[in-house]
Amino acid sequence: MSDTTYALVTGANKGLGLTTVRRLAELGWTVLLGARDASRGAAAASGLAGLDVHVLPIDVTSDESACTAAKRVEDSYGRLDVLVNNAGITGPYVAAADTGAGDLRKTYETNVFGPVRVTRAFLPLLTRSAAPRIVMVSSGMGSIAVTSDPSRLESQLVALTCTSSKTALNMITTQTRPDGPLTSDPQRAQRVPDRRGGDGRDRHPRPGPAGRADGDLRRPERSRALVGPVRVAADRPDLLLYDITRYAGRALAHRWNVPLVQLSPSMVAWEGFEEDMGEALAFRRDPRLVEYRERFAAWLDGLGIDLDPDTFSGRPRCVVLIPRALQPHADDVDEKVYTFVGPSLDRRPHQGDWPESEKPLVLVSLGSAYNDRTEFFRACVAAFGPLPWQVVLAIGPHTDPAAIAELPPNVELHRWVPQLAVLRRASAFVTHAGMGGCSEGLHEGVPMIAVSQAVDQFGNAAMLQELGVGVHLRPRRPRPRRCGRPC
Repeated sequence: MSDTTYALVTGANKGLGLTTVRRLAELGWTVLLGARDASRGAAAASGLAGLDVHVLPIDVTSDESACTAAKRVEDSYGRLDVLVNNAGITGPYVAAADTGAGDLRKTYETNVFGPVRVTRAFLPLLTRSAAPRIVMVSSGMGSIAVTSDPSRLESQLVALTCTSSKTALNMITTQTRPDGPLTSDPQRAQRVPDRRGGDGRDRHPRPGPAGRADGDLRRPERSRALVGPVRVAADRPDLLLYDITRYAGRALAHRWNVPLVQLSPSMVAWEGFEEDMGEALAFRRDPRLVEYRERFAAWLDGLGIDLDPDTFSGRPRCVVLIPRALQPHADDVDEKVYTFVGPSLDRRPHQGDWPESEKPLVLVSLGSAYNDRTEFFRACVAAFGPLPWQVVLAIGPHTDPAAIAELPPNVELHRWVPQLAVLRRASAFVTHAGMGGCSEGLHEGVPMIAVSQAVDQFGNAAMLQELGVGVHLRPRRPRPRRCGRPC
């Protein structure tokens, strides 16, 4: 018998199935990527270069397709060691009273009859294995005890077709004869020979009490990290607030079926946004975006969210945490979607205060992301040093203080300062024009010199100048004579 381990994963051209294929192939196994559409399977397999992965066309809803696939495996490999019945669909998320027999039939054809059909077709090949294994990919939502417990979040999800199909699959698994390949006997199921070395280490996915795959196969790391905290929460919230970049919050709201509100710390879209920002959005034509969207779709699929990335992202109700004055095309922003409340600024007593200065004080800070600018800080020292000002340089963690040059008595250098407290004493602010710094400068009424470097900073700097509260220095390397004229 060959030392190679042969595994088949159904529904493997995306999501959990594709993740399972990759992980098993990384163990050195020969993995058959089961896909209903051969072209989609080939596209998925193309991203697994270097691994022993082969596409196997198989439609789990067709007896003929399952038998044909089994015959191909027999002709090519002679046996099958591991079968992962992963193919599944979620079905509609509607009330039970609105769910018809046709809805159930369509979901059951894939989630229930599919695993039975594929298992029967491959049983003869599994019996030729020294340690056959069948993994049924089920869900906690298939547990009657869990979904009927009002203290569990699972009891709040309305998805009759999917949840009942997983309940049926659980029963099919537990009712299978214990002397067959679907056994949950730990002596048989959890210790198998290592086909590559014979050392007896377990290199197969371990089944749970009902023969199901454990968490490593059911969902990728990111979705597991998200779902874990959900299961221990006691109460479903009435409303979910989430940062505009944190899709996990939106996913939780979808799973809980509760209203959600975005919190945006930066500018938001306006009517005509795509046309006006055409050049800035050119990245959407980058081929790498296709890969990103595929990973995004796989993440959603792993969470059981039956939406494409664009629909999932959308534009929900949003609270905008910036001054409306810094919002481009503010008059074209849909007020039914976006509400401007301004930045959330407190006095931050834990950061400490800043002493009054006998001279006018200027703060120079390039924020926390793009502050490795030794030459810029040197220019500021040269520009402000001869002036009757108190100069505070916040250089961040990446600039070497010794490389800036000798400091005159009126210039002090710090890695970090309590910015809001310093601005409260300042007469001018040299800033990279990040939205946080701009908002704090406006809040304290400090004139600003904007030296933008990346992302939204150029637009913010232009807005400051247009409002008459700052000037925008465009040269990448500001000359001392230009910096020597603070507002």
